Amino acid sequence: MSTPPRALESTGRRWVGVAAYHLVVLRRVWRGMVFSRIGGPLLTLFAIGWGVGALVDRGPSRGLPWQGQLLPYVVFVVPGILASQAMLTGFGESSWPVLAGIKWAGTYLAMLATPLRTRDILRGHVAQVGWQLAAGAALFVALAAPFGVLRSWWVLGPCRSRCSPVSGSRSRWRRSRHTHRAKPGSPSCSG
Repeated sequence: MSTPPRALESTGRRWVGVAAYHLVVLRRVWRGMVFSRIGGPLLTLFAIGWGVGALVDRGPSRGLPWQGQLLPYVVFVVPGILASQAMLTGFGESSWPVLAGIKWAGTYLAMLATPLRTRDILRGHVAQVGWQLAAGAALFVALAAPFGVLRSWWVLGPCRSRCSPVSGSRSRWRRSRHTHRAKPGSPSCSG
């Protein structure tokens, strides 16, 4: 029995091919991304966390008061470093690579010439960015944990819900589609 053509393939899984394409590209350029995902946040942790933190912790309060206890400055700064790393990674992977895929390389136009829809391309790209965010955050936490700067593993809590955008995107899309429908009789309603 022959395999069905891609046009008849289940529409719910088409984004996986786009994500696989991005992973193949990532496999080629991962060495250049190591510094930005790991080296940059670790240098910030050393410079700001312990450099500036040494000055803050020498102050009259000997740390930052928080919920009745004194926290070292480095413990206060780590969640901010993690959040800024995630924000910069998400912005960096969603701006220039998308512009290059549309304007210069034509990758997205080539994808649209196949049975893929815009939604599939978007889901594949967002999944790849989400995986990069989750991997970068987990690696930073794993490298920062031995230094004793994490007081709780709840720091990884946002990664489960925010870094897996494809898992709940269909239900969020359905909810937004139904809540923004035009009312009958309005000029934008066709029925």
